[in-house]
Amino acid sequence: MKILLIAMAVFSLVSCAFPRVYLIDDPLTAAQHNELGYIYEGQGKYELAEREYRHAIKKEKNWAVPYFNLGNVYFKKGDGTKAEEYYRKALQRDSNNPDIMNNLAYLLCELGQYLEAEKWIAGALSISAKEEYLDTQKRIFSRKYPASPCP
Repeated sequence: MKILLIAMAVFSLVSCAFPRVYLIDDPLTAAQHNELGYIYEGQGKYELAEREYRHAIKKEKNWAVPYFNLGNVYFKKGDGTKAEEYYRKALQRDSNNPDIMNNLAYLLCELGQYLEAEKWIAGALSISAKEEYLDTQKRIFSRKYPASPCP
């Protein structure tokens, strides 16, 4: 019995010395992670923005906005391949979003893929004739058909 009491006393003392690990669920919603990512993106903190957009995606996989925002971050970082991937993922979730269509069209223009860029900007313009969409259309046409000098 004495040995049992000593063992229990030692165990009590030792168990107090071990750190306790608490698992806390993420208290932020997908929208809050997305908003935080947008703030980081505006500050040029692209790695932090990317992390927050990924958290938003984990919380709400079918929401197009964080995919779209990730595309914007990759575009700003100069990674056209990743930007295109995320714009397309956003369009899979919201196929009639003219902002996503416009950004994909702009990117494809930058990549020299003018025919597909024309398709996407036409889709955006069929939904809304925003000035920025018209600017993208002009950019595509000016790149596809560069003005030739007059003789």
